[in-house]
Amino acid sequence: MASNKISQAEYTIMQVLWSQNQATSQEVITILGDSTDWQPNTIQVMLSRLVRKGAVGIRKRGRFNVYFPTIAEEDRTRKQVEASGHLCSRKVGKRIVEMIENRVLSFEDIEMIQQALLAKKDFAVEEVICDCPPGTCTCKNCNCKKEQRKFAATPTNCCGGS
Repeated sequence: MASNKISQAEYTIMQVLWSQNQATSQEVITILGDSTDWQPNTIQVMLSRLVRKGAVGIRKRGRFNVYFPTIAEEDRTRKQVEASGHLCSRKVGKRIVEMIENRVLSFEDIEMIQQALLAKKDFAVEEVICDCPPGTCTCKNCNCKKEQRKFAATPTNCCGGS
């Protein structure tokens, strides 16, 4: 198996597979067609790389290959978020809480966090809007699939949390 590091672009493919549970390459191409500038061959190459890396499995359905994630979104995203910047806006708060709960913090750290939260409170909103590319979101009760947005080939503003 090759390196298990997943690029930002490959992570976008993983998001589609996590949101769909499984998909043919054509289904992935269709989903990402409106939100990326990627050519179909590029998506197929990335699917093959993800299979080699062990992040995606493949099985036959008739004459088509069906791709499915072999790792849970939660397992990969915790490791990937820091390195790649992938984190849905709706999941930032949960991830911050997880980081605080799972790390040792100094009194100075806690004071800085409290000050930052107090400063943010004046700008808080009732609901954070999902900023995932359509078709890649795994948020619950999210309307991002309805929006028609165009994203760069390697979006930095997409999901990655659980």
